[in-house]
Amino acid sequence: MGTGWNEGMRDLLARAEACWRQGLSPASSEVQALVDEWVSHFANAMQTEVTPAFLTRFTEYVRQVEREPNQRLWDIFCRLNPERMRPAYEAQQLLLAGFRVKFGLG
Repeated sequence: MGTGWNEGMRDLLARAEACWRQGLSPASSEVQALVDEWVSHFANAMQTEVTPAFLTRFTEYVRQVEREPNQRLWDIFCRLNPERMRPAYEAQQLLLAGFRVKFGLG
């Protein structure tokens, strides 16, 4: 995934954080555009197209990220370094919520 991956994710998460700070909803056009970019970024890293099969796998990734063990880890990070980690967590949550809105995952 290399440097291009890291730079791309940093940029995407910074823009998601800006959307969170603005109080944008997961259904907003700005957040939905970021969700499209986020999904495409993962597909590009996996050297594949965004297909129904890819979206099925990506949906499973989203579900894994939302599971309790991962949430507990984020809770620890946010307690240890709230100024840095809380915005990163909220940016990720906004992308996850935007994905759920886009694909009707409730």
